[in-house]
Amino acid sequence: MMLETQTTVTGGTQGVLELTYHDDDDGEFVGTIELTVVLVDDTEHALVIENVWLTEGEDAAWVLDAPNAWSWDQAEMVRLAFVTTA
Repeated sequence: MMLETQTTVTGGTQGVLELTYHDDDDGEFVGTIELTVVLVDDTEHALVIENVWLTEGEDAAWVLDAPNAWSWDQAEMVRLAFVTTA
C-alpha cells in the first residue's frame, strides 16, 4: 500500500491511495474503505471510499480530494479500515 500526495492543476493537493489486495482466506473484499487522516495539529478527518470490490492480487488506486477545511500537505498519518458489506 502507498499513499502519496499530488499537486493539482490549481496548486492544491490530492491524496493518491494505491494498494494490492491480498486475502488468503476469502479471496475478495466487498465494502468500503474508511480513512482517518490525522493532521499535524492532531485533528482527525474521515474520508470514505464506497462501493469497493477487490479480488486477490488486484491492484487498485483512488485519487482523494481533501475537503476545503484541510489539505493533504497537512497530513501526518492515515489509518485505514476495511469494512465489509453485510
